[in-house]
Amino acid sequence: MHKLRPTILVIIFSVFSVGAGAIATMTTPAAGATPPTVPTAYSYGYNGQGELGNGTTTQEDSPAAISFGANEIPSQIAMGTSSAAGIALDTGVSPATWGLYTWGDNTDGELGTGNTTQKDSPTVASR
Repeated sequence: MHKLRPTILVIIFSVFSVGAGAIATMTTPAAGATPPTVPTAYSYGYNGQGELGNGTTTQEDSPAAISFGANEIPSQIAMGTSSAAGIALDTGVSPATWGLYTWGDNTDGELGTGNTTQKDSPTVASR
């Protein structure tokens, strides 16, 4: 269901980043917030090209976790009309490194992955 005005969501932890595209919204909890024990980004809304990053192309009417890897801690997220990008810290490597992750529509190669394959979960952009 599309909302014509903002809807209040019950959030049990503080939020440090909110992004909105044409038809979806994303939030990222503040570092150190509980739950969850590791900051997780959430998205909801239309998802025809995988722009919510939750591993599906199914519309979400309530917040669903974005599918970053177990060792990836999201920091900042930006959303376009049908694709998104986020910066995350990969703690699974030593030393931990920051990376640019992209997902969603990739018809014109806008995800920077070196191909035009649509991604429905965060993927490291090519270097």
